[in-house]
Parts: sequence; C-alpha cells; structure tokens
Amino acid sequence: IRRIFARIAEELRELLQANPGKEIAGARRFLKHLAAEGTALGLVTGNIRACAYLKLGSVGFDRFFGFGGFGDEHADRAQIARAALAAAQAAGIDVAEGAVCLVGDTPFDVAAGRALGIPVIGVATGGRYGVEDLRKSGATITVADYSSDYYMSQRTSRIAEEDHVYGAIVVELEDEKRFHFRQIQADPETGSFIDLGKKYNAD
Repeated sequence: IRRIFARIAEELRELLQANPGKEIAGARRFLKHLAAEGTALGLVTGNIRACAYLKLGSVGFDRFFGFGGFGDEHADRAQIARAALAAAQAAGIDVAEGAVCLVGDTPFDVAAGRALGIPVIGVATGGRYGVEDLRKSGATITVADYSSDYYMSQRTSRIAEEDHVYGAIVVELEDEKRFHFRQIQADPETGSFIDLGKKYNAD
C-alpha cells in the first residue's frame, strides 16, 4: 500500500508542476498572521501525507504546517484529528482545552471537531457547502473565506490580559508644535505610583 501511495504522490507532483494549485482568497494573509502570533498550525486532512504537502507546497503554504493527521493513517475524520492532536502534543505543543481549534470547510470537519470537543471555525471555501450549511452542522464560527478580519488573535489578547497593569501616559504641551510625554505605572498591589521622583498613594 505504501508503494501505491508513493505512486499517487508522484503523479500528483507531475500534475501540480503543470497546473499549480490556486490560493483561496485571504489564505496567505491569514496564515502569515497566525505564524506571526506564534500559533502552531497542523493539518487534519483525508489526503495522504505526501499529497497534502505537495498541494500546499504548490502555493507556498507547506512551510506553515509542522504536523498533522492524514488519510493514510486513518479513514475516520475524527481519528485523523486525534492523530493531529497527538502529533502536536509529541512536539511539545499545548493541546489543553481552549488552546486548540479546528478550521474546516465541510460538515465532516465540523463533526470531527465536535467529537473531540474542539471549537470549529467553518470556512465556506470548499464550493460544496456554504456558510449556512456549516453553521447548521454545528460550527462555532462561520465565515465565507479567509479574507474576513473576524479572526482577531485571542493569543494576543490573552498575553495582554496577563501583562495588564494600571498606568497612564502624561502629555505636556510645550507649544503648538512641541510636546513631551512619559509613561507611569501604578503598583498593582497598592495603587501607588511614582512620577518625576515623587510617590503618589492611592488614598
């Protein structure tokens, strides 16, 4: 069976050389955004591993995905998703509740995510299923394609919340064209702060 998979991959390689894949609207921007945030990206696909990376490589997306679950390992989509989670965990990636979501374009993807208790972002780019189909199948969020700005980073907001402190910026206007500003931070325990060498207490 491995020889058959290898032959399929070789034929796909030749086909893609003549007819490279086409980028889905907004996908490159979306992936770059996630990569910049340090998000670990993996594949959950019914394709065999070699074919999956060949398809992604034809549009320059293969570099974004470091692990995954594939159709040459399991036939059931939920099992493929479990294999992807196991691969992520083996790589030292946090797969705890709330740290993972699944992005898919079919109700089968949605069902796989739901079977594992993972939030699912339904993206209606597959052509066969629309936003409403994905919503009805139970997707947590549905969008038409990857051009939406709806995916604002939760990782960034979590980091900001963890690092949050009370403070202020003081702006001093010298004249109409010149100004000076400085930042002050309050002590999180007492609420006191120091500005220009003088300490101010919360009371």
